Amino acid sequence: MLTLEEDTPMLDMIVPMLPIFGGLAALVGLVMAGYNGTRRDPAEPHVPWPAVLWFGVGGATLILVAPLIPGAGDPPSTDEDPAPVAVGHDLCEVGSCEHGAVDRVIDGDTVDVDINGEIRRVRVLGIDTPETKKPGEPVECFGPEATARAEAMLPLGSPVTVVTDDQADTTDKYGRDLRHLTTDEDTNVGQVLLSEGYAAITTFPHSLADQYGATEDAARDHGHGLWGACA
Repeated sequence: MLTLEEDTPMLDMIVPMLPIFGGLAALVGLVMAGYNGTRRDPAEPHVPWPAVLWFGVGGATLILVAPLIPGAGDPPSTDEDPAPVAVGHDLCEVGSCEHGAVDRVIDGDTVDVDINGEIRRVRVLGIDTPETKKPGEPVECFGPEATARAEAMLPLGSPVTVVTDDQADTTDKYGRDLRHLTTDEDTNVGQVLLSEGYAAITTFPHSLADQYGATEDAARDHGHGLWGACA
């Protein structure tokens, strides 16, 4: 079927005008029918053929032109962007902030941070990226990609802010600091990884759990990252 999406320059100009013509023709038909109804003798049988003709032309035009309009009859699009990435300057409200510099990216959710000369291993709160370095375990699907994305956001020596969370533990069973992590551009690293499909949420409580859950749902629905590659 011909649509405006094909290479038809004349139709590109004409078809958008046809619904207007059809609507006007139908309106003329209705007006003429009403006018004739007031003019004629009620006792005289009468069919207002001009009004019927105008109304019919208008209706037929609207019906015929509808399939030519791109997207006509399509269901509403649900292809919305994932939840917006939170900026980090608000994160200090959920706990306390410390400033440091990236010393080393271990994997997608673990980073060594130099804070006042002390190297601290930070496990990013609320997310879990596929394993790449776990002893005795194989490299998981999309793990290297998650690590590469973290390295791109957190180049060696770049300034970062680590943020405790009053609703979360401060360390995990391995002794790593559990922290939210933001870049010098105030970007929340954890939510970026979630929104782009490099990470999944964890079940441990923290202040951003609801926000992170919505972000993961959007990434999953759109098949971003591991949700499309590792299904």
